[in-house]
This record gives sequence, structure tokens and C-alpha cells, in this order.
Amino acid sequence: MSVQNNKNKENSVIILRQEDLEVWVRPEDGMNICRVMYCDVPIIEWDHDREASGGTYGTPLMFPTPNRVDGGSFKFADTSYEGIMHGIVRKRPFTITKHHRDEKSTFVTGSIALENDDYCHQYFPFEGNLYITIKLENGTITWSYMLNNQSDKELPYGIGLHPFFVRHPESTVRTKMEKVMMMNEAQIPTGQLVDALDVGLQVDQTVPISSLNIDHVFTKLTGASLDSKDTLKTMATMSLGSTGIELTINVSDQFSHLVVYVPEKGDFFCVEPQTCSTDCHNLYYKGYKRESGLEILAPKGIHEGRVEFRFSRQINDHC
Repeated sequence: MSVQNNKNKENSVIILRQEDLEVWVRPEDGMNICRVMYCDVPIIEWDHDREASGGTYGTPLMFPTPNRVDGGSFKFADTSYEGIMHGIVRKRPFTITKHHRDEKSTFVTGSIALENDDYCHQYFPFEGNLYITIKLENGTITWSYMLNNQSDKELPYGIGLHPFFVRHPESTVRTKMEKVMMMNEAQIPTGQLVDALDVGLQVDQTVPISSLNIDHVFTKLTGASLDSKDTLKTMATMSLGSTGIELTINVSDQFSHLVVYVPEKGDFFCVEPQTCSTDCHNLYYKGYKRESGLEILAPKGIHEGRVEFRFSRQINDHC
């Protein structure tokens, strides 16, 4: 692991390398995985133009309100809160608490204390600590979170990742999600579910990225666990065209929703594992509790979960 410091603190980058993987992490920007290279092929690129415009880029961390919030506010336990699209931590500084490297793996852990960050506490007045660990091992990036609630009240949240994958020619995607959430004109889920085929992404069918123009929330993950000793399930698989690289997203039980965003034009596409739906707090309040996927952490409780990005290459089976 190495640390690259640019002209100012905000541009400090931690670079993790393990075998054919290289991952850049920005602790000062919400533990954003801003660049990923595998076999010298760009998987995620640091888009400085999107960053400069204030937009999302890299792999922003979304907490506690992944994606849109209807009307910019939500209610929980009869208390109203201002809701921020993509959440409150994606541009906040994390403190590095652990880092390690050996012959088999390398990892870094960053944390943020919600009550000690004025911006976070303004919009989400709870006490607790969010820990993010990013680990490289055996051609896999494992992203994991641990959240503790030090408040004397329940902490309602969702968490997710918003990776901007490079759109290589002839890229494809296949998901394990049976249902898609119906959306209103503002791209807010209504809570009603229909078959994923209705938006052109049938469960377990390989679909060219070039044939899609969607921004939808999928749910009802199917399939068995990868290992009898583990709870991970495959959520989606992407083939990056002529590069021969295949990327599989595996998730723990906490992750029940997937956003697929493919704009009509652009050099990227997004496949976003989440513990919840877009606008999860409002859906929960409207009675769509199961559909919302909202996580509710008890006082003094702890929640954990993880996402794997597992890489392989079909060309000669190696880089």
C-alpha cells in the first residue's frame, strides 16, 4: 500500500495494490474508490470533470439515503429530517484507523463519527460510528461496513455503493434480480413491483449495455449462497467486452436491492448494490416496509455487511 499526496489534503490518495489489482481510495472524500485497474485495464476511472462540477464519480459511498429522496425530506418515528440525495458522507473526511499489507492481501479501514461531523449531524442527528474497510485479495475487492449506534433511539438507514464502470465496447450485464420497482415521473419508486423483464433486464439473462437506457431499482435476489459456510450471493455479473474481463458482484444478506443506471449517452454505466431501495425512508413510512429495505439499528446495536467485486479474465485466463 502506498499513499500519494497531491498539492492539498483533499486530494490525498491511498493506493492499494495486490497482484493484478490496483485500487485508489480517497479517505477525504468519503472513502471513495476513485480508480480501479485490473490487468492494466481501467474498470473505474477518476472523472475529474464530474468531480469539479460537484457530481458523483468513482465509487461514492451512499449513507443513510442512497440515491433520491422524494421531496428532499423523510419522516421516521414522527420526526422529520432533511434528506440529501446520495447521503451525507460521500464528501466527508474519514480517519484511517487500520492498514495492513502482506503477501496475500492488503486492506485499509476508515471511520467517521457521525456526531463529530457538523455536516453529518446537522442532517442526521444520531450518534454512532461508520467503519469502511477495503481489502484486496485473490483478484477480489471486498468492501465492508460496520455501523454502531451510540444513540438512545433507533437509527434508520440505508447504505450502498455507486460505482461508475468504464463502458467498454460490447459490455454486457446479467443480474439475479427478479423484480423491478415501478417509478413515477420523478424517478422515485412507488413501492409496487413488476417483473424485471418489463424494463429489458430479465433475471439471469445476459444483456448488452448498449441496448439499455434505464435508471431503475431491482429487488428480490434469487439464487443460492456461494458457499455453505458463507452467506454471500451473486447479485450481478458484467462482461467488459473485448477486454475479456468478467466482474461479479457478490453481496451479504444485508444487500437486497440493486440500481442499474445506463444513460443513453456517456462513457460509463452504474451497477449499484444497496441494502435498500431509493427513497427507502419514505417508502417505509408509507407502509412499504419490506419493499423499502430500510435498515433499523437498535440503540447500542451494531450492523455489518459486505460487497465483493470479483475479477477474472477469459483471455488466456490471466493478465
